[in-house]
Formats: sequence, structure tokens, C-alpha cells
Amino acid sequence: MKRRGFGLWHPDIWGYKRMLFAVKWRCSFKKWCGMKMWGKLKSRCGKKKWCGLKRLTSPYIISEMKTGFLPVCSFSIVLLLLFFSGCYSSIAVKLNYAANTPPYIEQNQASTDSISKNDNAKPNTGSYPSDSTAKGENITFKPEIAPFDSLVKIGEVETNGSFFSESLVSYGGWLFAAEGSGRIYAFDESNFKEAGYASIRNSTISAAPVFNGNMMYFLMRKKLVPALNLVKYDITEGKEILISEIGNLGDGSLFKTETGFAVVSLRHVVFIDTAGSVIKGEEFRAPVSAAPLWVEGKITAGLADGSLCQIDPDTKEIKYLFSPLNEDESTRATNRADSEQSAEISLNGAITAFAAYNGGFIVARFEGGLSLLSQKGEKIWETETKRISAPPVVFKNFCLVGDGGGTFNKIDLRSGEIKKRYETGGIINLPATALGDKVIVPVTDGRLILLDFNTFAPLQIIETEGRVKTPGKILNDKVIFGCDQSRLVIFKFD
Repeated sequence: MKRRGFGLWHPDIWGYKRMLFAVKWRCSFKKWCGMKMWGKLKSRCGKKKWCGLKRLTSPYIISEMKTGFLPVCSFSIVLLLLFFSGCYSSIAVKLNYAANTPPYIEQNQASTDSISKNDNAKPNTGSYPSDSTAKGENITFKPEIAPFDSLVKIGEVETNGSFFSESLVSYGGWLFAAEGSGRIYAFDESNFKEAGYASIRNSTISAAPVFNGNMMYFLMRKKLVPALNLVKYDITEGKEILISEIGNLGDGSLFKTETGFAVVSLRHVVFIDTAGSVIKGEEFRAPVSAAPLWVEGKITAGLADGSLCQIDPDTKEIKYLFSPLNEDESTRATNRADSEQSAEISLNGAITAFAAYNGGFIVARFEGGLSLLSQKGEKIWETETKRISAPPVVFKNFCLVGDGGGTFNKIDLRSGEIKKRYETGGIINLPATALGDKVIVPVTDGRLILLDFNTFAPLQIIETEGRVKTPGKILNDKVIFGCDQSRLVIFKFD
């Protein structure tokens, strides 16, 4: 009885235009396709047209091919499992807390008067979680960086996606770079060699990671799904531990507390324990309009109604500043309805940026201008500027801040008087980096401008060949900027 043929192995699968051979079902191997020898099939098709399948001529593959489509199906299933699996990652690093401890500790921490009194202290960069203490207490620190005259580019490293302002975090001798493609890369701080990346497939990183021991925590959103998720990842083992859905919409900021984590999103703050369970959630009376910072043990954020809110991580309560509507929980719904009146009474507009200073706050408003306000909301001074979106930097009793018109200002914190101005000719939306008697000003068009702090004279202008996406990240005697085209540009102080 003649056996029926079954199936085709079509060469289009491998990129060729004509069929190589047919597979007859239940035929013996020697009589496959009516040929007595396998070698005849190879000679008939020609070695050059063998579609690169020499690797398939191993005894194991040849024997398995007798079963028709089994190898094809098995291979396809493996590919599908890889494609639809959640975490694909390769970070597995050895943490070095002693050798590469950063010269400062911060956690979304705003400048205070104790920092401003230290001439060589690192300023508030308006940033962003780093290797931090459990509560992010204010710490006066002094980087050991020798005086320098210029910046020398020593290299670049590439990632896969676009950076955001909080992308760069230093921890345990490693520089972690979070980017828009959903990956968090790890680079050795000593030589900037890549150790791999962690990622959840088809996701977007929503906040820079924070760390607790060998665990890395970060926020992500799956594409086309706006809900936030908290990811726990072991960076020494290179594996994901858990993914916990928070449910808040949009992007958020992640803070480490003594009992777990706090996530600040557009309209809510959510407290989460280390197991990923939601402990408590609170709604703000107005949307968050200025990136939250850790200020003296509290999470502080600017709101669209013109007030600041302070979130106590211990009591998990919210207190509103600069508004006559500081009421208890029972009247909070009424306060939310009166938010427009609150904005008119307090700051006449949404807060776009702020920094802590001497028990009060330096506050920038949506319509422009900069004010120094006490805790009670009393206006100490006010200075007219264009709209400011970059967090002010407190340095040597001066406020250094750039505006949307491209003017970089040096403001006396005692009087509010603008002492120096420098016109960059671009847009400034990132905080400056000030060290010693130098200031590095990032401009969005891709320039880094090195200014003399005393005279504001330009000492050096560097083209990075793309927009600058992150403020400067100082690591020992180097400073790193995230730029367009997925590049980390590394400079050395010279």
C-alpha cells in the first residue's frame, strides 16, 4: 500500500524562494523524498543552496526529523515562551559597599541650610533616588574632588532607550541606568563595563530604582496598560522576585521608608510593604505639578493648586503648606473643591519646582517667578524670572537656577537679588551641578556650559551631539550625563 505524503519543509522559512524537499509521512529515513541516500538530497539541492542548515545534520536532529514537524514545533514553542515570558534579564553583580561608596547619600533629597553652609558640599540636583538611608535624613557631605579647570570627555557607553531626569542611580560600586525601553542597565563604576540589564518585557520604567541590601525595587508600566507595578529584583542572583500591581495611573516616584515604600503618583500616595502589599493609600486634593523630594524625613511635593504637601512616612498622613485650607481629614473633600481659591490665596499658580532652605522653601510658579517662603507661608522675598521647571540648587548661600528662556541666574538667598546672569541661548530644564568654584549648566540642545561660580564667565562649552536628558551624576573624579541616542557620556575633571 502506498504511503501518503504529509507536510512540506518550505525554504521560505529560511529566506529562500524555492522548495528544497518534501517530507513524506512515515517513510524510512533512507527513502525520504524517494531518495536512497541522504547525500543525494544534499547534492541535488547544492551545498550553496542548503539554506545554511549544516548545523541540522547532527545525528540527534537527523533522527528527530523522522517524526515530521516535531523539531519545528519544539523550536517554535521555545521561541514563543521566550517572547511571552515576563522577565528577561542578565544582571548578576557583586556589590562592593566599601570600595566604591559614594561621597554623599541622598534620596530625592532637597537642599537645606546645613548644606548651603558647606562651601564644597554637593548641591541639591533636584534628584533623585540613590543609595540611601532608610529615611533619607539630611546629611552634610563633602566630595573629595580636587580643583579642576575643565571637563575632558573620556568615553561613552550605550543602552537601548531614552533616559529621563531620574535615570542614574549609584549603588554598591555600580551605576544603574534606567531608561524608557523598560531596561535598567548596570555599569561598573571603576571602568564602566556593562554587567547586563534587568527588564520586564513590553514595559516602561516609570521611576528610578531604590535599593535595600541586594534587592532592587523599581516602578514600571506595561505598554498599553497605565497601571503602575512595583518590581522586586535580586541584583546578585539576577532574577525577578515579585511583581505587585499598585493600580495608580501614570508615572510615579518611588521612596524607601522604614516599613517599606511610598509611591507618589499624579493624584495619590500609596504605602507598600516589602512583600508588595498595599498598606494605605491617600488622594491629594490637587494633582502633583512638581517632582516630589525627600526633605528632612518627609516626602514633599508641589501641587497644581499652589500648595506644597508633606507626607509623613511614619504616620502616613498628609499636611498641606502655604494654604489656609490645612484642615483635618473630615474637611478634606471640601478643601479639594476649593482648590482654585487656595491657589489664588497662596501662590497664584501651580508649583513647577521647589527646594528646601533654612526651614522654608524656594518655590517656582507656573507663570514665572521665584519666592522664598517660610513654613507658615510668609513671603520673605520674590524675584521675577521666566517659567522655571528645573529644581533650584542651593550652593554657598546662593540659589542657582535656570529658566525656560535660557537665562541661568545666581540669586542671593538673603535678599532675593539676582547677582549674576548668563544667557545660554537655549532651554534649561535640568538642575545645574556646582562643585568648588565651578558650575556645570546642562542645556537641552546638547550643550554643557562650564561657568566660573564667582564671575559667571564661561570657561568651556561642550557639545554632546544630542539633547541632555539627565543632570550630572558625580562618581569620584568623574561626572556622567545621559544624552540622546541612548548614550551615557563620561567626563573627567581636569
